Amino acid sequence: GSVKAYLCAPKIAKAKSAKVSDVGLVSLNTEGSSKLQRMGIDSVLCEVSDILPPGVFYGMLGGVYPVCGRTNPGSPMNCDLMMLAHPPWSPQVSGDTFGATSDITSTMPSQSLTILGHVREEVAEDGNFDLAQCKEDLEMARAKIAGRFASGP
Repeated sequence: GSVKAYLCAPKIAKAKSAKVSDVGLVSLNTEGSSKLQRMGIDSVLCEVSDILPPGVFYGMLGGVYPVCGRTNPGSPMNCDLMMLAHPPWSPQVSGDTFGATSDITSTMPSQSLTILGHVREEVAEDGNFDLAQCKEDLEMARAKIAGRFASGP
C-alpha cells in the first residue's frame, strides 16, 4: 500500500489588527522631545493633519521608517515618534552631526504617518513616562511590526 504524508503547519492566530490609517504629515521636529532626548531615546516631534489614536502605537513614517509613537494626551494631533530601525537623527543622541539628518522628509516617498496598530491604549494623562516603559514600548512595537511584515500582506 501507499503511505500518504501530510505536512501539518500549526495555524497561527493572527492578532486583531487595528484599522490601518494614514494621516498627513504637517511637520516634523528632529530635535525631538527634550525629555526623550535626555533619556537617550532618538525621537522626533510630529504634527499630523488628523487626530491620532490615544496611547502608544506603531507604524511607518513616510512609508519607509518604522516608528513607535506616543500620542500627546493634551493635543491628539501631536506625538513623539521613536525610531525603531534608523541611525540616530539627532546630534544630541548620536553625539555628533555625522549621519544626523536634519531634513528627514527629503528621504520619504510620502509625507504621511501610517498607524498599523496599538502597543498600549493608555498613557498617563499628564504625559509622564519613564525610561523602562519607553524601552518596553519600543520592544513591543518592534515585535509587532516584525510580526506584521513576516506574516505577509
